[in-house]
Amino acid sequence: MRSALDDLKRRDPSLNQQSHRSDQVDAESKDFRSVLAAFNKMAATTSGSDAPAGPAKRTVSWKVAPTPPQPPSSQLQQQAKQPAPPKVDGRQSNGRVVPPPQVQPPSLLLRNKPVEIVSMATDAPAAAAKTPQQALPPPQPVKLVDEADGEDDRVLPAPSLRTWDPAALLADLYRLEALPEPCPRHVTDADAQCRPRRGYVEKLPNQKKKGTLLKTWKRVYLVLERCQLRWYDDQSCSESRGSMDLGGGEVEDIDGIMIGVDDGRGRFTTIRCASQDDHRQWLAALRAHTVDISETFYVRPVTASSINYRGRKDIILIDIGSCSIRSGWMFDEATVPQVFIPSVVAVDRDGASVSAAGFDSFRPEVRERCRLVFPVRPNTSLPVPLFQQPPGALLALLEAAIGPLLQGVGVAGSSPVDVRRCSALVAVPRETSPASRRLLAELLLGRLGFDAVAMASQSLACLLAYGCSSGVVVQLGHQAEVAAHLEHSPVLTGCLKPDIGGHRLSQHLGTGLARHRYRLHSPTEQLLVRLALERSCYVSQDYERDLARCQEAEAEFEATLSLAEFGLPPDYRQELTHSESRFSSVEAIFDPQMLGLDAPALSRAVRQAVLACPVDYRRDVARCVLLCGGVSLLPGLRQRLETELRAQLPCQATVRCLSNRLHATYLGLQRLPHQVLQRLWLRRSDQPLTAESVEQKWTG
Repeated sequence: MRSALDDLKRRDPSLNQQSHRSDQVDAESKDFRSVLAAFNKMAATTSGSDAPAGPAKRTVSWKVAPTPPQPPSSQLQQQAKQPAPPKVDGRQSNGRVVPPPQVQPPSLLLRNKPVEIVSMATDAPAAAAKTPQQALPPPQPVKLVDEADGEDDRVLPAPSLRTWDPAALLADLYRLEALPEPCPRHVTDADAQCRPRRGYVEKLPNQKKKGTLLKTWKRVYLVLERCQLRWYDDQSCSESRGSMDLGGGEVEDIDGIMIGVDDGRGRFTTIRCASQDDHRQWLAALRAHTVDISETFYVRPVTASSINYRGRKDIILIDIGSCSIRSGWMFDEATVPQVFIPSVVAVDRDGASVSAAGFDSFRPEVRERCRLVFPVRPNTSLPVPLFQQPPGALLALLEAAIGPLLQGVGVAGSSPVDVRRCSALVAVPRETSPASRRLLAELLLGRLGFDAVAMASQSLACLLAYGCSSGVVVQLGHQAEVAAHLEHSPVLTGCLKPDIGGHRLSQHLGTGLARHRYRLHSPTEQLLVRLALERSCYVSQDYERDLARCQEAEAEFEATLSLAEFGLPPDYRQELTHSESRFSSVEAIFDPQMLGLDAPALSRAVRQAVLACPVDYRRDVARCVLLCGGVSLLPGLRQRLETELRAQLPCQATVRCLSNRLHATYLGLQRLPHQVLQRLWLRRSDQPLTAESVEQKWTG
């Protein structure tokens, strides 16, 4: 019998396939029945006498639908050759309309095999099934108490800051004050000790201490002022034959009639005076100028409320930054800004109009129906140029900045002013395109009605705030920029923009705060991140050592900021505590690879800027590395940058910083020379403006 069946299977392979399918279905059905039995057994165990009262136990019966027999392969081939019946209304038929098939009850699939539900029997009486179900009581919070520490470990919903008004926090972040500039301890009266001196002397060529037949004495006209020694062929010459920076150098008396001058950086020269009295006066003057008194030339501002408004000029100063905008009147004396607001506007959800600008953008009722936009940030997600997104955003921001000034706010005894009688002096980022500067000039002259407008780069204004003509300006704000300048002109190959600004540090700090269960992502919550960055972070002088110490004793590095004074919701955390992120979040300034950035470190960017200058100027430029911007206020940044620069540069580097470097750009605008300012004005009569005409009046 079996041999005959095997012979039949060899003749018809389809029978062998049907037998294999039947065996497979039987095995799958057997596996399913075993799983079902185990499930019913587990349900019976759970519903024992010790279990709480609950719904009646149900026993489910299942039946696997048999697989229909398959026709032989020869019959399948014949069916495939027959033409398919025509389709009528999307369904196959023999030429007539077939009604739609009846919907079958749902079935379960077990490995693509239909499984029909046969019965569902319960142990509860049938009457109980007819009883309507009662509404379940509302769920109560489950109190989970950790037995180890006895604390309540419930997971509560995260508190929201949607209805929070950050007015108190904004007032603290944008507080205006004029910090005093410390005077050098070794200089009591700079004007008396460092008076300029001019006169004719005899001079040897540089690097020579005595005359020879070929290198002999030569009569020159010597000029000594502001720690710099220059010599000319005669008094009428306008171009010097050479110069030396005396700050930090040494002066030596030679034989009572000659003087040796060493700048301390490898250069020296020798001069000879005509008389003993002349020798004594030149010796005292040169020694006074070897003292580094560069700090005496820093701008020292005061608050506008402390001076007389009669010294006010009809010029409004505007510093447009990526994070903040500053504005104020120009006075005879340098002052801090009178208006200091964030560079943000609130735009309707559809982007059609601007609802608020500055502080008003953060009001909860405005945030509920608008989105916050920062029109001056170049890294915005909107694919439009700077100053052109969205329409009307920059105009609303300018109106918020100059409106209080025109109303007489911030200056004692001041009265409202007609804007048509005023001029605007604006500092903008150096990378601003000519088209964007033209748009800004059109807004100020046309829409706002100023009589004249002049624009200068922020890096040049910062250079003027330090009283320098050459140096490397390091701007560390929301964006970062390093720019080398020689005689008030930028060195184009020495201008870099490393991607290590404040926005990157805030992102890294937010990640560190997330480890302490702080979730701060929205623009309003980012104000708390900025507070933590300004109040608790610092630059480590040895990152690896501090990191190892923090891992061993984290409590020594913890810092706690109280948030109670800012009116946060009661269910929100009233303190902000973090430890390692205090210094690790800002280490990216000197190691951008921590954030996965392909950008040069700050010290390397400054080094490239110095080396981009001509060889004869590198020593002077390296001694004037000037810091400005909010991030430059981080404790330890100056010392760390100076240490790394001295290790990377062949000449000695000196990093300088103003006490009021947060407003260094605004303060530098007030030092722009009058003759330079006169050739920068764009008048209202010059309209229509072109990008070329604006570029001709631009000073970068």
